[in-house]
Amino acid sequence: MTRQTSSSELTFESIFRDYGRGLYAFMFRMSGNQHDAEDLTQETFITIARKLPTFNGDSSLKTWIYSIAINKYRDSLRYDRIRAHDQIDENRTLSSQNPLDDYMAQETEDRIRTAFYGLTEHYRAAFALVRFEGMTYKEAAQALGTTLETLRMRVHRAHLMLAERLKDTRK
Repeated sequence: MTRQTSSSELTFESIFRDYGRGLYAFMFRMSGNQHDAEDLTQETFITIARKLPTFNGDSSLKTWIYSIAINKYRDSLRYDRIRAHDQIDENRTLSSQNPLDDYMAQETEDRIRTAFYGLTEHYRAAFALVRFEGMTYKEAAQALGTTLETLRMRVHRAHLMLAERLKDTRK
């Protein structure tokens, strides 16, 4: 069982060091855009710095941080600040000596990306928090402000939708 952390034991620098990369990766998965992910991550950390004295340890620090991040993402959608999903990996390098292998790998990656970004925000966030960020179902439900059962249903449905959208990729 993890010990709850109070704000008196935390520093902004330690939070940034411990959660910066993961938070950026989450924002990147949600927005599908490097520039938006950078902006959203920065806005999240500004809010964290401002609200850190109010963190009372009722939830885990990770849950609290990702709740702020999710709210920043939702605010950006509300104000139509997210750009269309663009080149997620602009600096992609070819990995093999065989152009056909590179093409097939690129094609598969594009299908996975399209399927993932085709999920609604609720399913994408639930799936990303549990599968990519390693949160427990309980932590993810708290971060999303939903019930445990709703979170489980969203992750399960996200799996089903991704499997359906990717079934021709497995041939």
